[in-house]
Amino acid sequence: MKYLTAVIAIAAIAAAPTTAYGQVPVSFLGTWVVDAAGTASRIAADPGMAPENKPGWTERWLASGAELETGGSSSRQRLTAYRQDALRCARELADTGVLKVSVLRERIGVSRAGPILRDNHYGWFDRVKTGHYDLSPKGRRDLVTWSDALDILTS
Repeated sequence: MKYLTAVIAIAAIAAAPTTAYGQVPVSFLGTWVVDAAGTASRIAADPGMAPENKPGWTERWLASGAELETGGSSSRQRLTAYRQDALRCARELADTGVLKVSVLRERIGVSRAGPILRDNHYGWFDRVKTGHYDLSPKGRRDLVTWSDALDILTS
């Protein structure tokens, strides 16, 4: 039988006030194995990994450069890793104007900058000529919308 192993951060959301970052405390429920039939078995639980067992965990995690994803809703889209990279590209284009993809990739350290600009899933980028992109008017408007996320990404 083949198994798919994943660390599933199934969270038992605590009925507690949010942290300084607006996050609700959660409990880490461990590592689970899920077989092809969908049967899940808990194989490990490390209470030492649980955020509530480590005072200051969220603050240290943010200080290490990690970002928090609070989840999407009908009124707010998710801040996925892809969107974080797209925001980094958009911010650099807003600051400098038209850039060649290779220059942008080197400046911001996003290896997938080319596909992000080419695919343009959010409508933020305009192709000026082959391999050169600028920020679209929609991209400029959305940078304002995502300014709180940009503040976290740049700090």
